[in-house]
Amino acid sequence: WRGLYRQVMRDHLWCSDERASLLGRDPCSEDFDRPRMSAVMISKRPHLLAKCLETFRGQSWPDRELVLVLNVDTLPDELPPLCENERLFVVPEHFNIGRCLNMAIDAATGHYWAKMDDDDYYSATYLEEYAWYYRATQADTLGRQSVYFYFDGADCTKARFSSVRRCRRALESGEFVAGASLSGQRQASLPRFSNHYRNSADFYWMKSLWEKGKRIFSYDSTSIVVFRDASEDNHTWMASGVSAMTREFSTLTQGNIFPRIEKGDPVLCRAESREGREEEGG
Repeated sequence: WRGLYRQVMRDHLWCSDERASLLGRDPCSEDFDRPRMSAVMISKRPHLLAKCLETFRGQSWPDRELVLVLNVDTLPDELPPLCENERLFVVPEHFNIGRCLNMAIDAATGHYWAKMDDDDYYSATYLEEYAWYYRATQADTLGRQSVYFYFDGADCTKARFSSVRRCRRALESGEFVAGASLSGQRQASLPRFSNHYRNSADFYWMKSLWEKGKRIFSYDSTSIVVFRDASEDNHTWMASGVSAMTREFSTLTQGNIFPRIEKGDPVLCRAESREGREEEGG
């Protein structure tokens, strides 16, 4: 799916020259075909800064920037060197995640921003896919579903296939995308994140999107594998404490499946396709 979609969007779409030849001039903005993408990351864990930089630097989209907000009171003795398109801000630990996200988005210069968490696994085409998805849908905001989870304590990957039915379509009122995959057009009239809630900033932000009648699309779930630490105290939500969610998980394999997803594992693709059809009653 990802490989075919990339080929179609790169090689089989009208760009500025074609639009201008048909219409006399190109009615789209100068960066419509190749928008600048801003990755925004918020982290309370300085030891993960190297991983954040590795994830961002491995992205395939050429015109990109990183806005990284370190939410700590005490800086580490050494910080990794940054490239020209990478900026690091340090804010006090009492700032909530919503305030940090607002700061990062305000500092971003890209046409679109996309949230990336410090511990999850993101495809190298993550930002590129968002550029194409926004072009195809002209959505107000885009996101992904959390389908694949790597549990570090058990060293295994589990899947929540019930979420597949919400992939690759416009969402209906009340449906959500994963907080680790939020994105938006920087100049759009999107609501700001709450400065009050310590947790669940993504939930309240999406709720405000529905209240404002914004168009939300959900796309390919294989671009993210959610990381679950052996200690749930390192997460804002406790998967083991939600019995209905726990029952939804199916064990896929030992180890982390992310490298296999990046290679386009055919067995995995068939499994997701089958589960998706069963969810739809097919």
